[in-house]
Amino acid sequence: MTNSEIIQIATEYEEATSVFLKAFEQLSPADLDKPKQDGWNPRQVIHHLADSESQSCARLKRLIAEPGSVIQGYDENKWADALTLGYKELPIENSLALFKASRAVSVEIIKRLTIEQLSNAGVHTESGAYDVRKYAYLDLFAGAFGHTYGCHDVWQMYDSTRVGINGPHFSWKTALDLPGANQMKFVRKLMESKPALERIPDQSLLIGPNETPSERIQVTRGKEYVFVYASTGKSFGLKMGVIPGEKAAYYWVNPRNGEQSIRYSIWNSGVQTFTPPSKGYGLDWIMVLEAN
Repeated sequence: MTNSEIIQIATEYEEATSVFLKAFEQLSPADLDKPKQDGWNPRQVIHHLADSESQSCARLKRLIAEPGSVIQGYDENKWADALTLGYKELPIENSLALFKASRAVSVEIIKRLTIEQLSNAGVHTESGAYDVRKYAYLDLFAGAFGHTYGCHDVWQMYDSTRVGINGPHFSWKTALDLPGANQMKFVRKLMESKPALERIPDQSLLIGPNETPSERIQVTRGKEYVFVYASTGKSFGLKMGVIPGEKAAYYWVNPRNGEQSIRYSIWNSGVQTFTPPSKGYGLDWIMVLEAN
């Protein structure tokens, strides 16, 4: 990409702002609250755009000043439903002013971007190494015969001299060392550490309510072992006795670096509760239970 192309993008960005504002001017006050069965009404859209553009402006600044930063995601539907934020009731004037100001600041920054800064990247909380490994473990523990890791940056050998396809973020050489790529070896090591052909998914061992997809706890087992993946490190109850022995042993595997905890001995009967070493977004853990 050239400097003139950057300026062209900034111009188109600025023109898009004008297009939106002209479209908004066509709305009457009564139009703002017209109900929509399949989405937001115009008032909600304007409040959302103000929040979205201000978030985008802050992210742009962070990527320039602090490349490699974590880019925090947010749930736009929860913001729209939060009564205190007032998407459904508040006047739109302040949100329009925030929208205009955020776009104006962003366009000036875009005009000043250098070619080198186009390679700056961050890690989005909703699409990073955590997502890569989480879906690998959930898929495999749920019974998938295999799992394929892919990266847009690598398969197209992307770099700054090529036009990207499907939104690449890094040069392919950089992408080879992305955290999620390196963590796939820990998935393989774990899955190959026990007999594969006898392994089955078995949620019947899990005691208590199953979590939402974003916080799911997934169980798989063989004849003499059980794997449990806790995607956010939440405690869970497990029905014991499915593997042989009066006692069993268990340990934790950190999927971020492959490290294992010490082994703990536990009675292999009734229901036992297990608490991972930490919990929260991105703090997933695997519990390995095996015959003692």
